[in-house]
Amino acid sequence: MSDSTLDEYHSALLKLFNTDFGLLINKKHNYTYTFNSQHKIADLRQIKAVAIVTYKSSTEASTRSLLKNRSTAGWNAKMFKDYDKTLAWLRTELAELYNQYG
Repeated sequence: MSDSTLDEYHSALLKLFNTDFGLLINKKHNYTYTFNSQHKIADLRQIKAVAIVTYKSSTEASTRSLLKNRSTAGWNAKMFKDYDKTLAWLRTELAELYNQYG
């Protein structure tokens, strides 16, 4: 993902969702990010939770490194190896968020 693609991605998310939301990132296929995109992909204030499912040890290692580097950014993110567990965690995080809103 390039910087310009990241801008398009953020714009599309903001058009799709009119409230806070979560992301499920399915790392089934390999793709690359620019350094800037890696560090800003979940920087929209409306993104309240990011669930990432990985299937390969190499993808898991690179994702773990990214999450470690971004831990001070306040991301609510968690990585899993199982899609169903990933989705369940994301649903729980968002349910808690929406319960706070009443």
